[in-house]
This record gives sequence, C-alpha cells and structure tokens, in this order.
Amino acid sequence: MKCNKQLKYSNYVAFSHFHGTAVNNSGYTLLIRDLGDISSESIKEVFKRINSTQYALNSIELHNAIYDGEFIATAKEILEDADVDKLPFFSDSKISRMDDLLFIMLIMATIEEEGYFVGDKFVEKYVAAYNENYPEKADVRKKMVELFSFINDMGLSNDSLWMRKSCYFTLFIECYKEFEKLKNKKEILKKELQEIERKVESDKNKNADTNKFAKFYSNIYAGTNSRKARVERGNFLRKEVIEPVIES
Repeated sequence: MKCNKQLKYSNYVAFSHFHGTAVNNSGYTLLIRDLGDISSESIKEVFKRINSTQYALNSIELHNAIYDGEFIATAKEILEDADVDKLPFFSDSKISRMDDLLFIMLIMATIEEEGYFVGDKFVEKYVAAYNENYPEKADVRKKMVELFSFINDMGLSNDSLWMRKSCYFTLFIECYKEFEKLKNKKEILKKELQEIERKVESDKNKNADTNKFAKFYSNIYAGTNSRKARVERGNFLRKEVIEPVIES
C-alpha cells in the first residue's frame, strides 16, 4: 500500500510504503505492517497480543500501552507531584522503564485491595477496573503526595534500611493506614525507625526463627515481593513502630 509521504526513523533509511521492511546502516531490519484505518481499541489489542510473546514489554509499559484511563492518570499525577525520582532505589534506567510509575501503581493497588499481594498481581485488576472512572482519585492522590513529602521530610539517609525499596514500600503502606494519627509525630516516628534499624542491624545474623529482628531482616532479602514477606514486614512495622508512635 502506497503512502503520500515518506516516514523517517532515526538511523533507518526512508521508506515510502507501510507494508515491507526498512534496513538501517547497521543491517537491522524493521518490519512494517499497515493496519489500515482501525480503532484505538483494535490497536491496543494488537499490542496486547504481541506482548504476550517472549518479546513482552515490562508490566508497566504494557499497562500503559493498553490503558490510558483514570487509574494510570492518577498515578502519573502523583509521580509528577511527589519527587519519587529522588528516592535512592530508582536509577535513571529504572525510571526510563517506568519502574517509578509501577511503584506508585503498586501502592495504589495495595491501598484498594486493603492488603498485600504477591508481586504486582493486582495492579492490572485496578488499572482495568478504574480505567473509566476512579472515584477515590482526589483523596488517594492528596494523601499519597502528602505522605511522600512527610517521609522525605524525616530526612532518613539514603543508606538507611528504610530507603531500601521493599522497606520503603512497607513503611509507606503502614503509614498510609494511620496517617492522620502520625502526621503530627514526625520526629517521634523518625527516632523509632532509627532505633528499630539499629536493632535489626545488630540481630540480623541471629536465628530468624526465634529473633523477630533477624526475621524482619530475612524478609527484606528473601522472597522480597512474596505476599508472605510483605505481610510479615507489615505486621512487624506496625507492632514495633507504628503502634508505639501512635500511643506515645
């Protein structure tokens, strides 16, 4: 099928038709197919099927390609307002693959699920469910942005245990649940976190079956994204840090 104008891609020779191939200076072949005048829904379905093969995009790139609704839009707005890219566990390469956006969506899905789950299992569930309308958008966005700022203002060092991705995730979720009770106790919370970190570092090599601090340390590194590890980290943080701070 002929096209009225040429298309040019960086490092590829120009081509004047959609159906065929184009070869760049390094000899790589780019396959071209004309899909015709089809709906955006059909285009999304094509990419969904392509990415169910071994050439799959990562999960967030795939969600972003298939959906463009309220849930993802809310996550992007939070990302813009919360300086998430300053967190030490997001390198430039991870940001370029939208890992920071997936992290926001994982938090949002955990909030909606009202409990932990393995990996990013339920992210797509809520991306799809709230694609057209996300009733909690304003409240979730406001509270999450405030909490990111709250944690950032504690000034925890980048090499702190709580600045590891798995621990930060647990800290965020458990603080989110009780944020109204914690927001005026920032310094107390910081001191409790630092004290617990010292105990974890001191006991990390002890028997994890009998020592709760060693067990917590184990759950940071072993099966990090399993539901079991997330639940146990959450229970530990709530009992050892959150509840004492609220009661203080």
